[in-house]
Amino acid sequence: STAFVLGAGLLFLRIYPYVIRLVSWAGGRLFTPVVYTSFVQVGRSGGREQFLMLFLILTVSIGIFNANAARTINQNVEDKENYSAGADIALQMKWQSNEITAAPSAGGPPGMGGMGMDTTTATQQVITYIEPDFNIYSKLAGTSAAARVLIPTEKVSMSGEARVYKSGKLMAVAPDEFGKVVWSSGSLLPHHINEYLNLLALAPDAVLISQQLMTDLNLKNGDPISYNWGNNSMDGVVYAAVPYWPGLNPYQEESKYFVVTNLNYVQAKTPLEPYQIWYKRAEDATTKQIYDDIESRQMEVEKIVNTEQNIVKRKNDPLLQGTNGAMTLGFIVTLAISMIGFFIYWILSIQSRTLQFGIFRAMGMSAGRVILALVLEQALISGVAILMGFIVGGMMSQLFVPLLGLVYSAAQQVPPFTVVANRADYIRLYSVVGAMLAAGLAMLGVLVSRIKVSQAIKLGED
Repeated sequence: STAFVLGAGLLFLRIYPYVIRLVSWAGGRLFTPVVYTSFVQVGRSGGREQFLMLFLILTVSIGIFNANAARTINQNVEDKENYSAGADIALQMKWQSNEITAAPSAGGPPGMGGMGMDTTTATQQVITYIEPDFNIYSKLAGTSAAARVLIPTEKVSMSGEARVYKSGKLMAVAPDEFGKVVWSSGSLLPHHINEYLNLLALAPDAVLISQQLMTDLNLKNGDPISYNWGNNSMDGVVYAAVPYWPGLNPYQEESKYFVVTNLNYVQAKTPLEPYQIWYKRAEDATTKQIYDDIESRQMEVEKIVNTEQNIVKRKNDPLLQGTNGAMTLGFIVTLAISMIGFFIYWILSIQSRTLQFGIFRAMGMSAGRVILALVLEQALISGVAILMGFIVGGMMSQLFVPLLGLVYSAAQQVPPFTVVANRADYIRLYSVVGAMLAAGLAMLGVLVSRIKVSQAIKLGED
């Protein structure tokens, strides 16, 4: 990537002097003395400003590349955790049931006197669950919405009219609740996720299936589909196929094939099963606030997934922190070298042109116009180089940032690896470069104001 920037910068520096001379020739009779002086100085400089322009192009380009690369890596880490969890908080409560866990007795059934008979009773028990009051637990402190989500632990068998069976995952959701809490990226699905949830709400037997299941079972929209798990058997109609669905990874073997359906329809057709509660965190809410409320309600929680904590854990990974640190340090070092070269160039340039500035002043040009000529000259050198740096940096990001996705396997790239650019990063870069230019202009003003016309002319006579 650095070689690409150097090559693009050197190519631009080969062409730029001819552009300056062409503009100077075309508008020479129309330019004011200030503008004409600036164009002539840049066009006849003999390439002295090229090292400075190359430094600026390299600095800005690397800054943009590092900012976009760091933002892309961090954003993709967040997206993966959000997609995997599906919501800000996923909670599995312990439901009361009639399930009895009994260990077989080594000495035989009661009353056998420990005769060593290995006799067990094989009675099939129908487990009945008692559903907690969702209206109470849906209003946790620090949350703004809650949704019921059923994901059976058993594998789900799916088949179409051809009776070809595939096993995968089932997710049953309450569409209106689910749409308020689920995380979804704009580029994750062909349509907004709420449009798919509307299909589930309008038709009770509607199902959404994975794209892979649609292909392998040779299904199309409107075809019937059967899905079974445990002792439960359901029939539905395929309304759409989706490549991804929050909480289900289509690249993992256990969820390669999945079915999404309406929770109310499932509960009406099958015995009640424990479901998860997904929450959306309220703005400015803290994890402690939520956990304290769970404890105060004495909720028996079997499992809780906190997306924010998982993201913090991932971002504290030494490899990720080292990568971000290396990118930041690389930009700082490049910026420092560029600023040193920037100041050295302009100090030496002004000192070598003291006689020229003295003649301008003696001919009647005011100090303000001399400074204005230097400002325009700096715009033609530094400003154009910085603009070129932004262009090359954008090209560099589009070409090389996607290569960072090669460090992950396909199963880990859910949602797909995407290049992210944040306006705030560009504003910070603009601020740093702007501060450097402002410092350069202030230095030019001070140096020009200290030039004494009489001494400059005497210096020319000597």
